[in-house]
Amino acid sequence: MLCMKYSKGFYAQFKPQIEEAGFSLSKEQKMEFSREILMADLWIISKVLSPDKKAIDKLHEIFVLGHRNILGSEEEKREMVRSAPDDLNRRYKIYDDAWRDGAGDQTLLAIAMLEQMLNRGQPDHRLINILLTFSLNTHVLVMMQSVSEFRKDFEISD
Repeated sequence: MLCMKYSKGFYAQFKPQIEEAGFSLSKEQKMEFSREILMADLWIISKVLSPDKKAIDKLHEIFVLGHRNILGSEEEKREMVRSAPDDLNRRYKIYDDAWRDGAGDQTLLAIAMLEQMLNRGQPDHRLINILLTFSLNTHVLVMMQSVSEFRKDFEISD
């Protein structure tokens, strides 16, 4: 799936940059960081494919059901599956509020994403970092362009 490919690639590229910026992630934080990247990438895809509700709904279903494969007890997995749609909707609201239509620079969006990815949605002066915001801005714009190009070759059908 295109989303997983981009998310994994971005994680591998971005992780050393966040460590250099002073963020040291535990094993649990690395999992959450990865999940937050995936939610940000789903938002990017949804932004591009907004007219294709069927495709977006299918991606969201895959995201939610994917939580059954997370390590943990059966109760923890059920809770993750149950809370995943709400988590995704909260991120979409945050990212929609930070998005500036027509603006080439999406620094406010990048900072909002960084706050979710690295600090449970809370501000942190270390997130005001030109390298981190530039990398995230670039990721958003390149992924939007890639999804748009990818979409041209496919038709959604029942």
